[in-house]
Amino acid sequence: MPWQPSPMSRLSIWYATLTGDKEKKLAEHDAWNKVPTELKNAPDCIPSEFADWLEILQSSAKLSPEREIVARQNVWRTSNDHVRIKTDGQPCRAEPALTEAEANANRLALLQLLEDYASSASTEKAELLRQLGRFEEAIQILQSASQKEHSPLAAKIIQLATDCDISIRTIQN
Repeated sequence: MPWQPSPMSRLSIWYATLTGDKEKKLAEHDAWNKVPTELKNAPDCIPSEFADWLEILQSSAKLSPEREIVARQNVWRTSNDHVRIKTDGQPCRAEPALTEAEANANRLALLQLLEDYASSASTEKAELLRQLGRFEEAIQILQSASQKEHSPLAAKIIQLATDCDISIRTIQN
């Protein structure tokens, strides 16, 4: 569903029509007007439970790649929670949310989706590769990324991959 655009006056609509809608505001306005009222007024709903994300993935054949990426990212993060440490020194989750095989299958599926549909996610791809034990590929993807992507996170991923370390770490600034 498109985002609700800023309201347009009749004069703005007329002007956009006359000038060819160079800023695409009229197209956004028209797309929004085509959305049924029931959907426009529907409450926002973001699944917050791990089981919800798993249920969404069971229907992944019906999901767009973009939505499947979001679902798999949430499953990936939660599947790492048992090894992620909170500030009080306790793990975020007592038990693993998935078996290691299930977590790796999700990582592989997410990696494939990112390679096919999200060309700009080099840090995320590298982290997935590192967690899968594919260290050389992780390093290579970050070293071939543009300079603007060389962040403290990218440097940490390269360091961990160089050390052949698959553990989950929290990056402190």
